[in-house]
Amino acid sequence: MPMYRIHRIALAAIVAVSLAAPVAAQQQNYSQVSPADIQRLQDSVFQAGSDVQQLKSRDASRASQLQAQLDDLRDEVIYLKVKLRKEGSLPRSEYASVRDRLDDLRSQATSYTTNYSPSTATNSSSGL
Repeated sequence: MPMYRIHRIALAAIVAVSLAAPVAAQQQNYSQVSPADIQRLQDSVFQAGSDVQQLKSRDASRASQLQAQLDDLRDEVIYLKVKLRKEGSLPRSEYASVRDRLDDLRSQATSYTTNYSPSTATNSSSGL
């Protein structure tokens, strides 16, 4: 009889722990985004704007495409800021998605900036 009780208690403990783990993970997912994180996104938007502006003189078409993406990301950062303020929490995944897309945009803008070589452009056009 006592062994049966120990089994039941152990089983109840395992079930309780397995049910509590997803709730704890979800709470942690929400609690980690802070206003400072949103400020870093806003700073990144500003820096991306500078990167796109520098790209305009080298590849206006690509800069225009990136500017449209940047405008959308700027709106999303504002949305996240308001959501955090209103709801008091924000899923880390939403923050990370916008952060990653901003990093990708900045990478695209700077790779166009650093890979452009006036001598290469001159050499390719001189073969006419």
